[in-house]
Parts: sequence; C-alpha cells; structure tokens
Amino acid sequence: MSQQNDETKGLIMVVAFLGAAIYAMAIFAFIIAAFASLIMTLCCFFAWNSPLTLGSATLMPDVARAFVYRGLIGALVAAAFSVFAAIVFGFWIQDQAVPYILLGGYTLGSIGLEILWAQEDNQPAPPNQTIIPPSQQITPPQQHEPSRVPFRFASWDDEDGR
Repeated sequence: MSQQNDETKGLIMVVAFLGAAIYAMAIFAFIIAAFASLIMTLCCFFAWNSPLTLGSATLMPDVARAFVYRGLIGALVAAAFSVFAAIVFGFWIQDQAVPYILLGGYTLGSIGLEILWAQEDNQPAPPNQTIIPPSQQITPPQQHEPSRVPFRFASWDDEDGR
C-alpha cells in the first residue's frame, strides 16, 4: 500500500507544466505590451501640440493626449485597487511590486482600451436595411355641407316656445 499512483503524478506534472507555460506567455505578453506602450507614449509626446505623421498614419494632438491620460488613469486605478485589495485581504504590498503595478495599470489603461475600441470598430456592421417611408395618404376633397343650425342644449322651457 506504500506504492504511489504514477498516473496521478504524471497528471500533476502535465498540469504544472501547462500552468508554467501559460504564466510565461502572460509575462511575455505583458512585456511586449509595456514596451509598445512606452513607444506609443513617446510618439504621443511628440504629437502633443502638433500632428505627427508616421508613414501614412497621422497622430492628432487630441488622440495623443487621450492615450496618455487614459494610461495615467489606468495607473491610478491599478494602484487604488491594489491598496484596496491589500486592505481587504490583509496582505502587504512589497516595495518592489509598486512599479509593476503602476506600469501594468498604465499599459492596460492606454493600450488595453485602444485594443477594445479597435475590436468594436472591426465588428461587421449590421446589414443595410432599406427603409421604405410610409406611403402618403391623400385626403379626399372636402365637401361643402349646408350650414346647420348650431347645437344648443334643451332647457325646461322648450315645450312652451313651440
């Protein structure tokens, strides 16, 4: 009975390797996104006051400012959420983790929202529907009716007047 199940050990090893591979891909994706955010932020600083043309794309100042502001808001939200989670769950945020929290928040705030908006723009438009306006109905010509005696309510003295 001291013999351990080798199939269970094998399954645990496979799950551990898959978890480590997914973790490594997530870190790699974070590094790529943070680097892209850094490059795009530098381009946004050059386009802060006047449009910047890179190849066939033109970066307008309002778009550049919005990119940087969204990143700063994302960094503040990530820091606030981290402090909130530390208070609620009772753990200590290490000093070495603060730059990563801020960088992750900036990256998600700037590039993450751009990716979400780009996906919304790429969704296919609903099929064109032909809207047929309601048909106009022609009113029949008005017939002139002879004038009638205006309506009046009866009174108690109606019988006496006849």
